[in-house]
Amino acid sequence: MACLDDLPEKTRTSLLTLFRARNFCFATHEQGRTPTFYFATGGPTRLQYGFPNGRLRTMHGRGPLIEICATMKHHWFFSSKKKRDDARLAAKACKDRAELARLMDKMRKVPKKGYHHYEFLKGASWTSPVGVGHRSGGKVDLTRITSDAKIEAILNDMLEYDCWIQVGKTKLQLTEGAPRPTREANPRSVRTYLDDIG
Repeated sequence: MACLDDLPEKTRTSLLTLFRARNFCFATHEQGRTPTFYFATGGPTRLQYGFPNGRLRTMHGRGPLIEICATMKHHWFFSSKKKRDDARLAAKACKDRAELARLMDKMRKVPKKGYHHYEFLKGASWTSPVGVGHRSGGKVDLTRITSDAKIEAILNDMLEYDCWIQVGKTKLQLTEGAPRPTREANPRSVRTYLDDIG
């Protein structure tokens, strides 16, 4: 088990620089699970361009994940899962970046409450315009996190469990052997998370 104070100073500073109320953009969640919180340097108006950016995935089968990405991520939002999944397939079918750019121009890039979310990195080469992508399981929640202390409390809760920190491609399991959060035994209930962020 760990907490922020137990982390190396450089790691702690990186986390507490990005994961601040001013950089919070939106959350996603589904019933019965705690939310995933998305951040970008500069906040919501810099969601598509701000980096570093990252997310706090508070509950997952493989354990909580604290992720920091040093490159731009693209975020698209859809009124249905089908539209999200169709757009994902269309993006993966793009043959070059020009084709991807035309598709991106058609996408909603501003989060909207109740919408479905897809994020991805641009590919590393012209022959692979779409890189790693992620379909969020839940829907967008725009409830604002209003204090840095609440974010630090969420980080400390995550660190009490079998937590991972990922910076770029480097993934570190901090608390191997610690219990994993479940719906029955979680550091905070879903309702508490949602009440606390407002």
